[in-house]
Amino acid sequence: MNISPVHLPQVSLYLPSSVENFRQTLLGISRYVQLNGPWLIRNIKSEYWNLELMKFSPRGDAGRILRIDERIPGWLLKNEVPTVVLNPTEESLENPRIAAMTRFCYDFYAVGRMAATFFLEKELEFFAYVGLRKETEWTRQQRSGYEDGLCEVGRDYLNYQTLDWERNTVRREMDRMGKWLVQAPKPLALFAANELIAPLVLQTCLWKGIAVPQEVSVLSMGGDEVTCELCQPTLSSISFLPKERGYQMAAVLDRLMRGEEEPGKRYTYVPKKVVERGSTQRMTISDTLVLQAKEFIQGNFTADIGIAEVVRYLGISRSTVERHFKRVTGNTIPEEILHCRMEKMTKFLILTNLPTAEIARRCGFRNGNYACRVFRTYYQMTMSEYRKRHSITYS
Repeated sequence: MNISPVHLPQVSLYLPSSVENFRQTLLGISRYVQLNGPWLIRNIKSEYWNLELMKFSPRGDAGRILRIDERIPGWLLKNEVPTVVLNPTEESLENPRIAAMTRFCYDFYAVGRMAATFFLEKELEFFAYVGLRKETEWTRQQRSGYEDGLCEVGRDYLNYQTLDWERNTVRREMDRMGKWLVQAPKPLALFAANELIAPLVLQTCLWKGIAVPQEVSVLSMGGDEVTCELCQPTLSSISFLPKERGYQMAAVLDRLMRGEEEPGKRYTYVPKKVVERGSTQRMTISDTLVLQAKEFIQGNFTADIGIAEVVRYLGISRSTVERHFKRVTGNTIPEEILHCRMEKMTKFLILTNLPTAEIARRCGFRNGNYACRVFRTYYQMTMSEYRKRHSITYS
């Protein structure tokens, strides 16, 4: 019996895979293909244009998804192939070929509005924006949204612009930013333009002894979980949910390839949510004693501490501390220490390949087996099961 060959549309993806945000976009595309394909996928990493394009030919492409940058070969834009472009700049849209392509564009104005709304709900007194000395189109839109969101309720903000990093060292920027942060009014709600600037803000606060988030709360645009989790404290961020974006881009490309949609349409992609982490999770507890106890625990739970160490730090009788802490927080001090350790363990499991015994040691447990039993009781699954279920996928 002769079996007719199945024609698979060849789709080339020209996206950087070294950035978590784009890896999640690729996973979203993969999800669409698994449900609606199959497609013959060629993932051409745009970080390595020259090397990758030596291996692949554009001939046979039925569709493309790409990000425009200065390294993109001109011939890639000349072929009349259904193409979806991710977030092209206004400058790139001056090219009529790019302007005629279907494009997904971030709504940076909405990002700024979301940041303003988030901080206003925190009831902070002072506000700031940290952007680039050389403002770009997207930073102008972002700052405008932040400004409008604050101005609608009669609030002003400080505008700090970083130095030109191509001509200045990080240390020079930290010196300059440190002086500004020390003089800025507190408590300060600080919105950083992206997740490259925000870590520098957090490092400068740490260097100058400025408490985050008690004195300065920091929020950034960008959903790269690894970058956010590596910050001290962990960085709160505004996310576009890139996996969902990838799925939608693939669906649009599918319609273009089938002739069900005309090219040239603009899709505006709005931010989806604030992923809150340590840099904005301010303690609202008015009781100074409990606040001091919680701060001591959060700063020392990876060591071998217990009630005795907390009591010694506070300099008050054990019975008073235990009774007062339980009344205000609803938890005992051992429960608070355990919560901090369990939360830290989950981050290690998600973001690293460290053995469970090493994770237990780094989170304050002297006995790895005991830590595994405690974890299983706390989360109703083993550490290995938790890792399999929640680990970040890099391929």
